[in-house]
Amino acid sequence: MNNIPEKRAGIAFLLAILCWSVSIVLTKKLAIWIGWLGIILFLAAAAFFISGMAVNNLQGFRLFVTSIVVWLLVIGVALCRQNNHSPIARRD
Repeated sequence: MNNIPEKRAGIAFLLAILCWSVSIVLTKKLAIWIGWLGIILFLAAAAFFISGMAVNNLQGFRLFVTSIVVWLLVIGVALCRQNNHSPIARRD
């Protein structure tokens, strides 16, 4: 991620994860630990970017992408297992 647009995209995605995680913690619509996991992911990745660790090498890229994929999979499973009783989702 040496290019500026790639860094911006990574930072934007991490900010989105932070916003989603904070909303999960505040609303308690999903398991709170998922929100905290996202916040920890954001802090770790922010430290990764700030410290200047190379995300463009194989190990840095694996760590960065794997952590994001794991968080997305956890969110996906939690959303699929959630009992949704909203009137929009139900069609009687």
